[in-house]
Amino acid sequence: MIIKTKVLVLVKGKNIELFINKLIKNNVFFDNYKKLNKDSLIMRIYYEDYLSFNKSKSIYKITIIKKYGYIYFLEYINNDKSFFISLFLSLVMIFILSHMCFKINVIHSNYNVRKFIIENLEEYGIKKYKFIPNYDKRTIIINKILKKNKDKLEWLEIQKNGNVLNVRVNERKINKSEKIEKYEDVVAKKDGIIKNISSSQGEIIKEINDFVKKGDIIITGAIKKDDEVKKFVNAKGRVYAEVWYKVNVEYPLYYEDIKYYNSVKNKFVISIFNKEFKLSKNYEDNYISKNSKLIKSNIFPFFVGIKKLRKIKKNTIKLREEEALEYANDLAEKKILNNLKKDEYIISKNTLNFHINSSKIYVDVFFKVYEDITNKKEIDIKSYINETKE
Repeated sequence: MIIKTKVLVLVKGKNIELFINKLIKNNVFFDNYKKLNKDSLIMRIYYEDYLSFNKSKSIYKITIIKKYGYIYFLEYINNDKSFFISLFLSLVMIFILSHMCFKINVIHSNYNVRKFIIENLEEYGIKKYKFIPNYDKRTIIINKILKKNKDKLEWLEIQKNGNVLNVRVNERKINKSEKIEKYEDVVAKKDGIIKNISSSQGEIIKEINDFVKKGDIIITGAIKKDDEVKKFVNAKGRVYAEVWYKVNVEYPLYYEDIKYYNSVKNKFVISIFNKEFKLSKNYEDNYISKNSKLIKSNIFPFFVGIKKLRKIKKNTIKLREEEALEYANDLAEKKILNNLKKDEYIISKNTLNFHINSSKIYVDVFFKVYEDITNKKEIDIKSYINETKE
């Protein structure tokens, strides 16, 4: 089935009604007929009929004023021929470069093992500046290498990350290294007032509401009886304390209120090395844009996409002093909360002082925070032995 393309034409000549009758008599399709005056009219006809009219001698002058369908796109492409040729060549280059291997990382501490793996990969065609095999082919190669070297290799993995192949490998060997038990105390990670202590192993030597400094022992792994250390254990427990922070924040007195309109425009853009080439004229500054990337390269800064532009209106508004102070306090609180775990929280906060200049407010906020201060420190057993000798 052939889809015919229509064009909107302007017809000029004497006795324009005779021209219409001629079309009807010859079964020539037309629509969107509109008579402008006694000597001219506009209508839509098939592009093939327009070409036939131009070849034949006629007293009527027929001019295309609008094209549709593939004729419109052919003209559009022809007007930007150099651009589309560049685009095609760029896509070909991106395809080639995006499937080429530029680096192979064998992740292993032993140089000889890394060299051995590289040699085996090259045997099956995986090397720098060669096309990277797809996942299924890499799996086949992995199985062949493992089967060939089953007495040396336990496991092998090849992951593709852009143009880099990351290869992980485990040797087939058994390491029977003994784990040396470490004895540790639970100590304070920072200064604070203890609010909660729990222990599953070790001896608690601090109490609730005791003030501790960073590094102070709270739960010891040196178990004593009659003032003499009888044994060492790995102290286990959790300590929560009230700790303190002073946060300095600054907040702008002016902000932009943005009103969004429904007016949206789309345009195609090409970006090469962070420089945009647009297929249509720039829009006004009062548009915000959102890019949708249709084609993107992982090798160098290049993409083809659609930029959606929505019209906006900006108004600059100045905050009152109490509003700015409230926003600054909220910002300080967010800074604290971002670093807290689920079981930690702010006990209280107080504004210490603040000052304002022409564009910003500067605020110092003091926080009391319920926080986990648990830390571990290895027990120096020798110090206890020397203490006993003395």
